Amino acid sequence: MSLNVPEHEIACDGVRCALKATPCRLLQLLLENAEQIVSRRTIYKTIWGYDFDPGTKIIEVQVHYLRGVLAGLKSAFEIRTHRGKGISLQSSVR
Repeated sequence: MSLNVPEHEIACDGVRCALKATPCRLLQLLLENAEQIVSRRTIYKTIWGYDFDPGTKIIEVQVHYLRGVLAGLKSAFEIRTHRGKGISLQSSVR
């Protein structure tokens, strides 16, 4: 999987897909921290520039979108939610 951040584009096995700007930044953050849990606080601060707001579902909306993109591309990666801890990008090939 490769991510072209300036072009907001992801590619898997030669298949390309355009991404919206915010999910692209989120995927970049997850790729930079692949196989590690990224806290919601870190995601909020990095992507939106403000502190964690437990009352919003904005991260879940972006993750849902990205999961659909990754599934559509048959990517070898998946986004996992770690309840109470954060989000991670993991290899789905074990």
